[in-house]
Amino acid sequence: MGIFTINSAVNPMLGYDPGVPATACADYPLGAGQLSPTYLPIGNTLITATELWSEYGQAGVGSIFKGWWSDGVVYRYYSEGNILANTYGYCGGETTSFTNVGYSNVSAEEACTNFVGAPTVVYLPIGDTLTITNRLFSDAGGTTFAPSGWYSNGVDWIRWTTPAGVIDSGACAA
Repeated sequence: MGIFTINSAVNPMLGYDPGVPATACADYPLGAGQLSPTYLPIGNTLITATELWSEYGQAGVGSIFKGWWSDGVVYRYYSEGNILANTYGYCGGETTSFTNVGYSNVSAEEACTNFVGAPTVVYLPIGDTLTITNRLFSDAGGTTFAPSGWYSNGVDWIRWTTPAGVIDSGACAA
């Protein structure tokens, strides 16, 4: 990765715990596990960042402890120089309701077909619908994001990627 100066934003208080995400979330207001400010690339949040470091403007510089980090809203796992993909969730969960959908990791068309032939359950924040959401969960507690892929309600489809959210949508073919 090398040392180079980049624009970065300070996030001075992140909760930390070496083994338990919920403890990192609880530590957030106090910064109990955080010994120095942490930095993310400009324009990133803890949920979208791929790097986390302890010295301003220096990617890959500084001692960031391996473990769970939280900004009080989400938690992420940091290890060996990067934030690991698919190791995150919402602190305290989200109030959700379930819905049946078709799912495919191949195409929107297959997700539309699977709505009738092989439905699966996902969870959305209360008040959201499949076509009007930016959070999709695989558990009722709203702590684990659903896998990346296409989801359909039989009429419309969305392409969901973790952690970016909905990146595309459209109507099922008639």
